[in-house]
Amino acid sequence: MEHEESSNHVKQCIGLAFLPKQDIEDGWLHIMENSFDDEAMTKFNDYFVTQWLEYPDLIWCCHNERHRTTNLAESWNGRFNKIIGKNPSLLLFLQTIGNDTCHFDIKQANFRKRSPINSRKRTSIEIDRQIQKLTKSYENKAISIGDFLINISKSIFRSEHLKK
Repeated sequence: MEHEESSNHVKQCIGLAFLPKQDIEDGWLHIMENSFDDEAMTKFNDYFVTQWLEYPDLIWCCHNERHRTTNLAESWNGRFNKIIGKNPSLLLFLQTIGNDTCHFDIKQANFRKRSPINSRKRTSIEIDRQIQKLTKSYENKAISIGDFLINISKSIFRSEHLKK
């Protein structure tokens, strides 16, 4: 299996999450029609169907969702573990929890006062804009499901600029 072809295939599978739920099956069929026949690819496709496509809710669908991951929880957990390290003392643990609580109390108070929130990274904002643009183009039938999947995969992985 060629690395670039398999990489693009996997990226397009990830791109399915950005389609409306009712279009995911059509997106999968498009990916399969353009897939190459290879033992490793067949194993991946079988895994993908079993683990992701056979669930009726498709809770992984993030079509028109701004918050697409659990990054906030993951970020907090990573920051917390970095501060306390391995095998922290009870005192360090309690101090860190106390400081963290104060930090979020202040953030919550500022939010209630409508104070500016920390700005997002420029690259995150640009990726969101590209996703919104592609989603709108797809919903308005300006691009096909195949073009959507190709371009969304390029956008979310920033592998190259979007087609104009």
